[in-house]
Amino acid sequence: MAVLACGSNAFRQLADSNDLALPDVVPLPDAVSLEAASWSQSLVRNAKGELRCLGHPLAGRQLPTTPVKRWLGQEEFCATVGNDGTLMWLEGGQAKNQYDLADVNGRGELLAVSRAGATNLQAAPGLRHEGALRLDNSLADVFDSADDDGVVPPSSDPPPGSPALDDTSRRDVRELAAGAAHFLALISSGHHLVNDVHACGDSRYGQAGPFPSASQDSPRQGAPHYTSPRLNHLAFFDGLHPSQVSCGAFSSCVVTRDGAAYVFGSNKEGQLGLGADEPGGAEPALVELQGEGEDEEVEQVACGAAHSVLLTRSGQVWVTGANHDGQLGLGDLAPRRTWVRNRAVEDAAVAKCSSGAKRIKRVVCSRASTYFECE
Repeated sequence: MAVLACGSNAFRQLADSNDLALPDVVPLPDAVSLEAASWSQSLVRNAKGELRCLGHPLAGRQLPTTPVKRWLGQEEFCATVGNDGTLMWLEGGQAKNQYDLADVNGRGELLAVSRAGATNLQAAPGLRHEGALRLDNSLADVFDSADDDGVVPPSSDPPPGSPALDDTSRRDVRELAAGAAHFLALISSGHHLVNDVHACGDSRYGQAGPFPSASQDSPRQGAPHYTSPRLNHLAFFDGLHPSQVSCGAFSSCVVTRDGAAYVFGSNKEGQLGLGADEPGGAEPALVELQGEGEDEEVEQVACGAAHSVLLTRSGQVWVTGANHDGQLGLGDLAPRRTWVRNRAVEDAAVAKCSSGAKRIKRVVCSRASTYFECE
């Protein structure tokens, strides 16, 4: 097992080297798994299971002693959500409430699910309701107050034909992802827990999808019309069985159970892989891999600030987008506007990892770095 990485090494978060950009993948030192990655830090575990921080020191300079479910922070880590639901500042102190899931976008806003689980997404803003998905202006607001004044209501009624929710129906938030100023949420609802995709926040490039006109009537105070604190149900994905969501700074990607991937938002840097003449937008576009990727099914997607990486079920790696720090791992600093297979990473994984059909099991992106966790 090993962790390979490429891209920005501005804080020596990838290698103990003076090179600021690493366009070829390198193994992270003494690492068998990746815990989490921010713009300036890599959190890894060694063969003994010990956690280490590479790059910029953690705030407080002490690693947590209790198990962590989620590390919070994009530029650098500042808080954690523990397995017990405790939200902790790394510098000390904890929030009064507990959470099952949480993520922080680049603007510092927090989208979180209280410990009771997301059982009622229709709670009105301003009311305390345990077990609701909530949006707060900042982490500091959560630590300073016990009031759930950031509850996010849905933007519209369930689409026609969807099963009605009664008191015995469930709504569970499966996954959260954060961009520069938007969020995606994968939410299971109904007796059969069918997955839906929801978004909120900035959608000036379409990264949170098209907002219904009703949600634009009540924008966040002081925000332009393309920003809404309300949940935006992306009906496009109804019936497609979405299974994973990921956010770039101004782009989004959704993977379905059947191995299809859809991208939307900004394509300014080629991060959607649609070509140089396609600006992107709010309507999701199907990723179509060419050549040897034509019949591939997507296993996972990871988005950096302006680059995207796909891992297929057979172990192929495909990349597109910005590459000024070598984050695509192609051995150069030239951007790509369409999806390109990265055989160099696949070969490096074979050389570093044990035998097996799939050499890379997970891909993670920070703002301008990419990590490949190998079997």
